[in-house]
Amino acid sequence: MTGPNGIDPAWLPDEALRGIGSRRVLIEGDGPLVDTLRAEVAHAQRKFGASQGDGDVAFRLDDDADTGPEGFTLTRSGGRTTVTAAAPAGLLYGFFHVVRLGAAAFDDAPEQTHRPALSRRMLNHWDNIDVHPVMGQVERGYAGGSLFWD
Repeated sequence: MTGPNGIDPAWLPDEALRGIGSRRVLIEGDGPLVDTLRAEVAHAQRKFGASQGDGDVAFRLDDDADTGPEGFTLTRSGGRTTVTAAAPAGLLYGFFHVVRLGAAAFDDAPEQTHRPALSRRMLNHWDNIDVHPVMGQVERGYAGGSLFWD
């Protein structure tokens, strides 16, 4: 299902990435999730003209960070926004938090530490894109209707 502009509404629109894509970003760390972060940042920077390197935003792994495996700390100091995490998943969650904040992620603000109450958050919704004539919209609708579709 696509929206009126031909874009799937489940995807984050490129415009949401303007804040990070217009800034120089330093990413420290290795592994598949850090590579995913690099790819997301590179995509945003291709759209909005910045480059990776020492600059406005830093994403850092720190084994001593008190964030847990999926948490992160966001700080703003000396003109730089820094996301620090103990594990790669925390860096990726921190990236999406910066994207969610938009321009506010680059304003002076107190340090924020986010530690998820539950690990590995996911949703198993069983929605049918095409309404089934017998089962309806939700494959096993024991808990009610769809979370996503009217």
